[in-house]
Amino acid sequence: MWGLCSALLAAIALPPVGLPVAGAVSLVPLLLHAQRHGARGAALQGTVFGTVLGCHVYLGALGYELRTFIAAVALTTLLCAAAAGITARLSTRPLPLLLVPPAWVLVELAAEQAGLPFSFALLLSGKPAWLAPAALGGHHLVTLLLVAFQILLARSLGQAGSSACRWSAALLAAVISMASTDTPPMAHGAPRPQISVAVMQTDIPPRETAAPAARNALEQLAARRTAMARRAAGNGSRPDLLIWPEIPFGQYEFRLQDGSPAAALARQLETAMLVAAPDLAPDGALLNAVFSIAASGRVLHRHVKQRNIPFLENAYGTRPDLRPHRGLPGLPGSLVCFEAAFDAVPGRLADAGAGFLVVAGNDAYAGPSFLSLLHREMVRLRAVETGRTTVLAANGGPSAIIGPDGTTRAGLERFHSGHIIAAVEPRTEPTLFTRHRLPWHALFWLAGMASILTALVRAQRRKGGRRVSAARAAGTLLLALASLPLCLAQSAWSRQEYLARHLAPGDRQLADFVPELAPEQNDYSHLRAGDPDAAFAGALAYLLRSHGLPETRDSVTRRIRLLSRTGTVDPDIETLNASYGFGTMIVDREALPRATPARPALAELHSGETVAVRAYDAERVLLFSPLRGRELAIRTPAFLDAWRGKLLFLVTPARPWDGAPG
Repeated sequence: MWGLCSALLAAIALPPVGLPVAGAVSLVPLLLHAQRHGARGAALQGTVFGTVLGCHVYLGALGYELRTFIAAVALTTLLCAAAAGITARLSTRPLPLLLVPPAWVLVELAAEQAGLPFSFALLLSGKPAWLAPAALGGHHLVTLLLVAFQILLARSLGQAGSSACRWSAALLAAVISMASTDTPPMAHGAPRPQISVAVMQTDIPPRETAAPAARNALEQLAARRTAMARRAAGNGSRPDLLIWPEIPFGQYEFRLQDGSPAAALARQLETAMLVAAPDLAPDGALLNAVFSIAASGRVLHRHVKQRNIPFLENAYGTRPDLRPHRGLPGLPGSLVCFEAAFDAVPGRLADAGAGFLVVAGNDAYAGPSFLSLLHREMVRLRAVETGRTTVLAANGGPSAIIGPDGTTRAGLERFHSGHIIAAVEPRTEPTLFTRHRLPWHALFWLAGMASILTALVRAQRRKGGRRVSAARAAGTLLLALASLPLCLAQSAWSRQEYLARHLAPGDRQLADFVPELAPEQNDYSHLRAGDPDAAFAGALAYLLRSHGLPETRDSVTRRIRLLSRTGTVDPDIETLNASYGFGTMIVDREALPRATPARPALAELHSGETVAVRAYDAERVLLFSPLRGRELAIRTPAFLDAWRGKLLFLVTPARPWDGAPG
């Protein structure tokens, strides 16, 4: 029950409840167990703590993929069990205060190496003033101080009347006092020049942007973006910068021959913009990126996402260069969604001179879960660590403008569209953490390893002792696993509430989980074909729409006829693709494993039909069949038997930002 009590306190401290006082004492039950029982059952209690906490924190990952959720919970459980075991081995004086806090920091460091975003500092994020030490040593220092405080408190509860008791009681009184008062925003010296930014929040279901080839999908998304931008930039207070969330309004729109529709919009509004969109490098690499566009419509710079989500974004590449968007007001440094969960990229951007930070996210994938709320709290940590105002623009929300002290200056709640126009104060002074981020990390690693070695030495000296019975262990673990159906029930209730309050009748897409490689039930009548020859035009139109061109089967057919009249023979595929501004890359069966599985391609079947392959993996292939007029998911072996052995990809010539990657 000790681990369960700690997990419940941590869950209460995190969103959606958000009670930081509970976070300030969340580890006390585990520490009391270590004092009273030593190593006996410590790992088991840590397992319970990690399982319940992992289910609570990462429930929203089910909206991305089941194995991602399982891996996140399993790793959290393993790390918390190890930390609890180390704590129990170091439960006698004076070791706890010196070596136990680094052990829990080591949990965070190991999780970061595995791509798992979590920090115990999030337990205190409800009160930004408590996060102030992050500007000195990052969120790991906040965790270190949090655990040290709870050790003092646990020892006072275990040894009534000691001086530690009085000291801990005084600290606890201070904690409660801070929790009951509002902390005013921190002052940062003399007034500084400010810029006006408009933060756009969309509420577009991910499936709408995942199927750009569907009838009117591109056109409706473009119209929606234009209408939102005009409302934000045409109300008499035109912002200096328009910031968009991570939404591919036109898929790979920045590769188009005539320039991006987003660039044309910036030129029409005479407003600079930051636009998150996927990109295809000339070598075929698929990239998550943020593009900066000047008010003239010129694309200035591309930031490529440096840290992709494990399992989910393995197809995406990275680029080594990392710098702010020069040429934009305030010199912003941009991050793409998951990058804000860690301190490396924000710290490097701040160190490179970024005046403020921008996080473009797509939290709609998490549905009605509170994963998006945790994302906002992670962004709060990055603002304090870097000493920079940080702007979060999220599809699905919440969006916020967070000051360098962690206070929310302006914000939008979840599940609706809208925009914020607010002043941002760029800063260039580095914090102690951004200036010495690597030495801080090295120090935390060394301290954590010292705690592990000390625990191992003590374990060798104290062999034996009573073991926890198998029945008790099984019962305790079952109790921990019982938290999963409770979390699922909470998610289901939230989903129904969300559907009832925020979506139009019958529109359930944004709250639904997104299955992997699942065909969409969209209207593809504009691409449907009645014979194999027409199927080629329909499949190519599907490919072109996936690259941002609003083509149909009929428009591609007209293009083929036009090229035929101007030449002596029917145009080959290279000539046809070149007329749209694309090159052609053909991949055979042997090179298929090296191809990017998230890129659409053309494939000719033995039946004579040309299909568009949308995605593939070792088990299934998702393709569009023009003859059937719909998407199909078939087993990979069946596709390989029907396939003639060639995949055709569209490639684009180098753009100015390709010359200097990143």
